[in-house]
Amino acid sequence: MPIGKTININGKIEEPSLDPELATGRSFRYGDGVFETILVRNGHTLFLDDHLERLEDGLEIIGIDFQPRVFLPKIRQEVARTLSHMGETPFARVRVQVYRRGGGAYLPERDLPGYLIEASPLDEDPWDKTPAQRVGMFHHVPITPSPLTRIKSCNALPYILGARFAQSKGWDDALMRSSDGYVIESTICNLFIVHAATVFTPPVHGGCIPGIMRRNIIRILREKNVTVVEKHLTHMDLNVADEIFLTNAIRGVVKVKYVADTTFEPYQNQMIPYLKKWLREYRPPPPLHPEDN
Repeated sequence: MPIGKTININGKIEEPSLDPELATGRSFRYGDGVFETILVRNGHTLFLDDHLERLEDGLEIIGIDFQPRVFLPKIRQEVARTLSHMGETPFARVRVQVYRRGGGAYLPERDLPGYLIEASPLDEDPWDKTPAQRVGMFHHVPITPSPLTRIKSCNALPYILGARFAQSKGWDDALMRSSDGYVIESTICNLFIVHAATVFTPPVHGGCIPGIMRRNIIRILREKNVTVVEKHLTHMDLNVADEIFLTNAIRGVVKVKYVADTTFEPYQNQMIPYLKKWLREYRPPPPLHPEDN
């Protein structure tokens, strides 16, 4: 019998996959890639330019060799083609994962990109679906700010552990802290607080992911002449907040109604209802360099 590569998957001996890059490739083995999760709402692929810009930043940070003026339009085209193949639906979630192709251990054999695009229909508008959240602090795995905290990495173990911890406590989500001790984000959302008519959110250099919804919420608030300050947030800031809300690309703006181990008591209908209304009316600016994506 010839000796070759053999794979055992859950007790079943398999021949090497026709697509080993997905079954046993670098993304599967090492989380060697980045991803974007994009909302399709009322037939519009929301904030796609912003997603492609962050995707480009992520690929540059992890050293994947790609040509932006070729690769990014290709991703845009393939997202549209995938949605078209899925069929018409008013609401959908698109996940674009770009990974480093080829083999190698920690040292890659090459740096070329591969991609996987998934499109899933949603039953209803997710901006209307998510109820107010109960959250608490997850202290066990702090996030150390670095260039890697600026990307949507395929390696998300700290956030997985935070989500499991939240479930064990009966919370909807957990707030993550940085190695410096600041509150930076939740497991799946960016964090905002409102105090004295000013909106505060942690800075990206403090370790939070530069969320696409975060970026656009800041744009909207500044267009409406609401003061927005990026600053490190502490547990005490949560105690004195008038409102706390979370944002992400799929859920939009989510109210926080409870934070464990704080005295937080939110005001009703101060900022969040207006922000949700403004978000629905908002049209993002065109990209600075449309030829690049």
